[in-house]
Amino acid sequence: MRLAADLEEQNAALSIENHKLEVKVEQDAPKVVFHDIFVVSHKKYNAAQAAKIIGTGRTSLLQFTRLKGWVTRSNEPYQE
Repeated sequence: MRLAADLEEQNAALSIENHKLEVKVEQDAPKVVFHDIFVVSHKKYNAAQAAKIIGTGRTSLLQFTRLKGWVTRSNEPYQE
């Protein structure tokens, strides 16, 4: 009987974890689409073109990338 109770408890815990992961996948879906379009692309875009594609302004895009630490103050990308 104890084994059955343990298995039920593990099953319940896994169901909760599975639900949390499904919610996270749904929440991350827009980010994944953006990544696939923007980062995985083999084309090269300047800041103005990239901003137009994602529906923002060049200045806003560059300010965002500086805030994230992706580019320097002079908008040069950091090398990883």
